[in-house]
Amino acid sequence: MTAKDKRAMSAAILTSIILASLVVFLYSYFLSAHYVGGDQEIYRLAYSELSKLSISDGIRVYAARILTLELGHYVITWVASRFFDKDLFMAISNAILAYYAIKVLRGWGGSLLIVIWIVLFSFYFIALYLSAERLKFAFLFFAIAINCTSRVRAGGFFIVSLLTHLQMLLAVVMGIISKSGPLLKSLLIKGRLKFGAAISAIAIFLISGCLFLYFDRHIYSKISAYHGGTDAVDYLRIAIFFLLSLLYANGRRLHVVFLFLILSIAVLFVGETRINIFGYFAFLHFALPYKGGFNIGVLSTTAYYSYGWAKYAMTVLQCGSNIPC
Repeated sequence: MTAKDKRAMSAAILTSIILASLVVFLYSYFLSAHYVGGDQEIYRLAYSELSKLSISDGIRVYAARILTLELGHYVITWVASRFFDKDLFMAISNAILAYYAIKVLRGWGGSLLIVIWIVLFSFYFIALYLSAERLKFAFLFFAIAINCTSRVRAGGFFIVSLLTHLQMLLAVVMGIISKSGPLLKSLLIKGRLKFGAAISAIAIFLISGCLFLYFDRHIYSKISAYHGGTDAVDYLRIAIFFLLSLLYANGRRLHVVFLFLILSIAVLFVGETRINIFGYFAFLHFALPYKGGFNIGVLSTTAYYSYGWAKYAMTVLQCGSNIPC
């Protein structure tokens, strides 16, 4: 392939990504206008009230309405409420999320067709676009961080992601484990660590410990709010994602075990509803490189969650929220 052909292909890929992002903008803007009930009723009220308040007065109203205080999301909401209609701002944010999500999934080895379909028509993505507002912005900043070439900028976006939704602390820990494959293999299989690996292990332990200590009160409040008991059924989807990940994680099965061990512990504390999305993306991380996602695991889950997307969209149109009426 000549350099000219490569440039033409790159331009075609970029055009496809931009068009897919535009589709997300259009359909999320349309659906958002119908999503006026459920949790969005509270978010809409907070958005409207913040547009009239100073940043210091608004923070009290935000905390009272949302019943939490994720500083990153508050600042975004307060600033945006002064310039944009809420549905328009969310649609723009959804398009940006779609753009960077496609780039991340492509970077994991997914084919353009499979990745665009997932970002356009997956249940978990429509949930981010329409209802999981704080998590949407947290994922957006996390995806931008992954795409950053500068470690300083990437670190900054990771921090903003954490401040936008504390749940992303789980993604940070998963990322640390994903990058620690040689260290884990050396420790658990060979039973020893080289000096450099030992220093890395200590650094990872200290960083993780500092993050948990810094957010300890917030973590406790989240666990208290979300924990409602668990049973075997709560682990069903995580177990499926775990088994599928093992199937496609050639040479990285130790990563899979550690990642899903953390997710299983998280399910115990905050429930499966808030953790399954992380299991899904962990599965995609391991499965997309195999044939670019044209494999039974990715195709079957994509078909299943496309049905979930359609059901979710119809529920919003018929009931005004994601809760069936």
